[in-house]
Amino acid sequence: MDDAFVLDEKMSTFDQWYSVALRLMKHDQYYRLQYETREAYVLGQKVDSPLTSDPGFQNHVFASSEYLQDFREATSQIQIPTLVIAGTDDHAIGPTHHEGFRFSNQEVALLHGKHVPYQENTARLQSVIEAFGRKNTPSQGE
Repeated sequence: MDDAFVLDEKMSTFDQWYSVALRLMKHDQYYRLQYETREAYVLGQKVDSPLTSDPGFQNHVFASSEYLQDFREATSQIQIPTLVIAGTDDHAIGPTHHEGFRFSNQEVALLHGKHVPYQENTARLQSVIEAFGRKNTPSQGE
């Protein structure tokens, strides 16, 4: 890739991200942003292929001022047990993004992987969810 690539500080965060994503796609490297391997990316594309996309809906969502709003501080108002699952190498959202959550009763599970650790590390994901469910399901007598 060309080392001369510089982000325009006048661009919105979303436009900057999109600019980087397009550049990665141009060089056939976009998969590295969300997946550990090209094979995982290909599998993800295959899994998603039956889904239909609605560009009008996507444009509406991305144009919303709430799309990039940071809601992490609001999580402090949620009192129920909450399982936060994050990828250890997720640079699509940031590998430390989950550290800003303030759920009063949270459990954080870091899964090895990038933006889709649930796809790349399914066995670990399943064990984390099952353990969380067992710990947070009321017994019959309660």
